Amino acid sequence: MNLESLIGFVVASVLVLAIPGPSFLYVIAVSRQQSIMDAAWNILGMGFGGIIIATLTAFGVATLIKGFPVILVFLKITGVMYFFWIGLRLLWRTYYIQKKDLDGGGHSELSSGGPFLQGFWVEILNPKAVLFFISLLPQFVTPNGYASYVQLLILGLIFVALQISTDLTVLYLATKISLSGRLSGKYGAYASGLVFVGLGFFLIFSI
Repeated sequence: MNLESLIGFVVASVLVLAIPGPSFLYVIAVSRQQSIMDAAWNILGMGFGGIIIATLTAFGVATLIKGFPVILVFLKITGVMYFFWIGLRLLWRTYYIQKKDLDGGGHSELSSGGPFLQGFWVEILNPKAVLFFISLLPQFVTPNGYASYVQLLILGLIFVALQISTDLTVLYLATKISLSGRLSGKYGAYASGLVFVGLGFFLIFSI
């Protein structure tokens, strides 16, 4: 891996992360219903999931998965169901729960195994994340220098670090300009639930 390839990868990663997408919407949604610290742990969980995917990519497991489309189909269906479950559960609880509970501290609404674990599963069960790592990382591996799996792992870790930094920045800005949970209450909770359901539909039609 030479300096040119590394710089090119960083530039490409920044451009990808700068485009608002599912990750951006997810961070906004969780920040509406969780405390800032819980939302930050959620982001770190997504980062850890990214590290796992990067590691699998580096050692060829992700490529093996790509060779068996049925695995990706299963991953896609599981991810869609997970997003639907989070969104519909939030909508249901918002509809039936007492208003005083909604106003008292909505961060528990999305709690399912803890914010870190929730973020981890959101990343792992996102087939687009798997395909993204498979497609992007190998493009910047050079024949000279470290072994290919070492280069892939380094590139993956760099991307995850950039992703975490971007998501934490989005979270910070969201709290400052009131895009986040400061809209807490019935309508903010409904909006968050609809975002998660929308992400489920996005996964259905994106692959």
